[in-house]
Amino acid sequence: MRYILSLITLVLLSVSSYAQTKVEIVSRIANTNVSGQLATQFINKLNESQSEYEFRFFTVPGSAGEGAYQRMLTLKNNIIVYGNQSFFSNPKTNTNNRVEQIHFLTSHTVSYAAFMVNPDNPANTIDEFVSQMKNGGFYAGSINSSGGGPVLTSIFLDKYKLEDKVKIVHYKNVPDRVRAVFIKEADFMINNPASANIAEKGTLKIIAMSSPTRQPDYPAVPTGAELGFPEFNFGAYTSFAVLKSEKELIAKIQLLFNKVCDDPEIKKHIVERRYVPVCINDETIKKMIADEKKMFIERGIDFDLD
Repeated sequence: MRYILSLITLVLLSVSSYAQTKVEIVSRIANTNVSGQLATQFINKLNESQSEYEFRFFTVPGSAGEGAYQRMLTLKNNIIVYGNQSFFSNPKTNTNNRVEQIHFLTSHTVSYAAFMVNPDNPANTIDEFVSQMKNGGFYAGSINSSGGGPVLTSIFLDKYKLEDKVKIVHYKNVPDRVRAVFIKEADFMINNPASANIAEKGTLKIIAMSSPTRQPDYPAVPTGAELGFPEFNFGAYTSFAVLKSEKELIAKIQLLFNKVCDDPEIKKHIVERRYVPVCINDETIKKMIADEKKMFIERGIDFDLD
């Protein structure tokens, strides 16, 4: 009997010694969204690559990720936030300089915006589109209410002096934005073509990309710089971030995140979803956020966050 009890105790101790530490990865991004699906694949690879931690993905409601961020502040330990860098650079949400409280483990994807018009529109460049606007008529822009859309729209209107020709209509739902342009309720939209599912001919027409170089999925579409519009340049990065105070966790998982970010299978998934794979560290991300925040303030962009 003693032998059996000792054996049971030994088994229980063995099991407990191999118990995984659970780490929440929280986001406002649902796993049905493209970014959420890419996060899920990344997290699956994290779990496959080691046995000490079990990473779990949760969607937390809240304006622009505020719910996820507040959950991290409340729980403090073993919790990571996943989201877009605009959440940290936007002056409206970053009132307490929250980026200084954060350590970015990595940014693993970047997506660029496209200047899109109705497929029937004869314009093939931004200049041609603008010439239509300057010939008279009223134009509506269909944009999202956070991230690159407002920034690039502000840059576009400023460069071509079109503030009195364009009414900006905010749509919080991407399919609604696409539909508005497709049925000619709006005349253009600036959005990530991957999230807008602009992959098939006959949806919307892309006349410029906000990327530094032409994108493999849209090789015929010029960049803003090629069109003499170098200011039309903006990328949205998705990042995994943890509280800077979590020093022990960071020390243990930073190399793991670096390894998974550089994994060929992960990069393949990202490319397949029409995003661009990157691996960017904490220092670089914070520099990008500081530059972006400065741009928001200088342009007086006031977000109605979705």
